[in-house]
Amino acid sequence: MPRVRARVATTGAGDAELGVRATLRERSEAPGATPTREAAPHAAPGSPTGLEQTLTALARLRATVAGAVEHAAAFRQAVDTRLDLLAAYAASAHEQIAASEQRAQEAAERARQAAAELEAAQEQTARLTCLYVATLELHSTLDPVAVRTVIASILENLLGAQGYSVLLWNPEARSLEVVHSRGLPATDRLVRGSYHGGDPVLDAALADGSLHMGPSEGSTLHAVVPLRVVDATVGLLVIATLLGHKARLDERDRDMLELLASHAASGLYLAELHASRGRKLRTLEDLVKLARPK
Repeated sequence: MPRVRARVATTGAGDAELGVRATLRERSEAPGATPTREAAPHAAPGSPTGLEQTLTALARLRATVAGAVEHAAAFRQAVDTRLDLLAAYAASAHEQIAASEQRAQEAAERARQAAAELEAAQEQTARLTCLYVATLELHSTLDPVAVRTVIASILENLLGAQGYSVLLWNPEARSLEVVHSRGLPATDRLVRGSYHGGDPVLDAALADGSLHMGPSEGSTLHAVVPLRVVDATVGLLVIATLLGHKARLDERDRDMLELLASHAASGLYLAELHASRGRKLRTLEDLVKLARPK
């Protein structure tokens, strides 16, 4: 727009100059015309007249204005270019800031996840340490009651069990008998007596000898842990209900149960075997005493 205005101004000045020259020429050529100042006889030969000086000044002014307009246009173009560069730099900086904020958020989220994983690992380490101490106590006695007490403490304190039962295989009756239970209704079939089947989770654990987690369709049990010695299942740990703060068992609890199973199986088996042999030994001693002549 400034260049167009400059061109219009320049063109207008040229037309005016041509018009003035034509008018002067007509007046000088007309009969009886009065000589103008520029044509006065007393003007020095070769000296510029007033009109020529005016026209020269107008030409210089026109050149000056044209130069100023060109300079202004060039300056505006340079400013526009600089503004475009600044806008590009600002957009790039905005993108970099947004990317930095995104990376910061991702780093904060990774830090939170790492903190949660660290806390979980520390908690699991503490539980495993407690389990290790408990298993040492479990293997330090051959008293069946003491072994069951240690197992009950592990189930309650480390796994959050509220209602549970311990069943052992009776080879003479060829059935699983409840040897210890706690926190179950008196009418529950896992409180006392023998188990003859009926719960799908418990039956599946007996069938394949592996740990099964619940609840599932047809069973409210949270976990059934086979107690195996070598390749024989000698009993079961059954977790029926959990404490209020624990909704269900997770994978970390599964690891704990698998570790507990091996130690509890050997501890219970040895304690029951020792108690059985002790009873048989006492029976033999009583028979020997009865057989001795008085």
